[in-house]
Amino acid sequence: MLHWKRDPDKPEVVPENLQSSINSKIILLILASIISFTIANSMMAQDSTKFTFFDFSYLVSFGVAAVFGIFISKRYWGSKIFGKSYLSLSLGYASYFTGSLAWYIYAVIYNVENPYPYYPDIAYFAFFPFVIYHLKRNIQFFKPKLEKRQKINLIIIPTIITLFFAFVTLVPMDITSGVFNIKFLPTPEHDQSFYTTTATSIAYVILDTLILSGTIIGFKIFRKSSLGSAWGLLLVGLALYTLADLIYYYFEAFDLDVANNVQGLWVGSAILACYALYKHKSFL
Repeated sequence: MLHWKRDPDKPEVVPENLQSSINSKIILLILASIISFTIANSMMAQDSTKFTFFDFSYLVSFGVAAVFGIFISKRYWGSKIFGKSYLSLSLGYASYFTGSLAWYIYAVIYNVENPYPYYPDIAYFAFFPFVIYHLKRNIQFFKPKLEKRQKINLIIIPTIITLFFAFVTLVPMDITSGVFNIKFLPTPEHDQSFYTTTATSIAYVILDTLILSGTIIGFKIFRKSSLGSAWGLLLVGLALYTLADLIYYYFEAFDLDVANNVQGLWVGSAILACYALYKHKSFL
């Protein structure tokens, strides 16, 4: 067992049985569900004024992840590290759920066309610091001092992805003939909404890449710790979320709306998080 100190007289323990394996059949079922969800959703006409089964599944998946996180936080509350860490994760999913709910209210009920950037983004943005705090607390506990290479990755990955995104967003180009026949176009005049939307998208990309970098480092650390597969699966869920986000924003840079295509990945990321949190609960 791995011990850490809450105070000098009372050691705290991470249970050894967190090493229990993940059920591969359930993972395959989740994977099949994501693929089926994505195919079916991609065949639907994109209409933000309607609230579909796919939208309901998307909304509920993040709400359930928030509830699961609360239960795990409660079970870990005696821990100086993990109680607050999982409460932060739960608040992150709750924030995302709130942002999505607000988005659908504005889009479906009040018929606000594509409410972005808009008030729901306040809650969406709150998701990131809560998740980053969760990653930071767990990583620091198992590895108080990162290796030089890991520190470099925390800087390099967000920088490269963000700079490239800013480039394809701000530099007009025509890619209809393929990526090897790109034609650069004259810079058009933009109104204030273009720059507001672009700045918001860049901010999301920066935050997504910070989480992605954290999951890469966290996975390498956690797989060698007593926390085992449950933590690793949670990290995979978070990484899948950021990858779906990045795909969405990169296509958006070329005026292509692929929300229906990546919504399954967002849902799948939340389902993986739910299963990982459930495994935490079943181990304790």
